[in-house]
Amino acid sequence: MDNYNDIFKDALFPCPICERDLNIRLSKKNKPYVICDICGIQLFIRKKEGIDILIDYLERKPLF
Repeated sequence: MDNYNDIFKDALFPCPICERDLNIRLSKKNKPYVICDICGIQLFIRKKEGIDILIDYLERKPLF
């Protein structure tokens, strides 16, 4: 199983509903997810292909 601690540390992902920046968390099984406290959405990325796409998104995302 891949260890994503360094990749997702301090990483932000926009909420698809309210567009606020959300901290990416890791589940007990080391899978990334986000929870928006404002609108209540929960988004879990469970498959390797989705996690790879998320990592690619974070690498392309501007840092400002």
